[in-house]
Amino acid sequence: VELLPTGCQVEVHDHDPAPPGDLSRPPHGYEVDPWQEHGRGLLLIRTLSSACGHRTTEHGKAVWFTLPAIPSQPGPSPES
Repeated sequence: VELLPTGCQVEVHDHDPAPPGDLSRPPHGYEVDPWQEHGRGLLLIRTLSSACGHRTTEHGKAVWFTLPAIPSQPGPSPES
């Protein structure tokens, strides 16, 4: 996990060199079966991240994603 000025980048590694499932954005109108018990990890990454991808490594692969920084909102003034 790395904190960047533009957000937070997360990278995980595993020993399987095969690329992960589809990291592209889901098609417009794509709906998930609410009873599906698996296969939501990449959907969550695609939906919540500003960027994601994968790369091969010496020992397998790395999958990464970036969560965008959310600008801080001013809180209520003390007089409120």
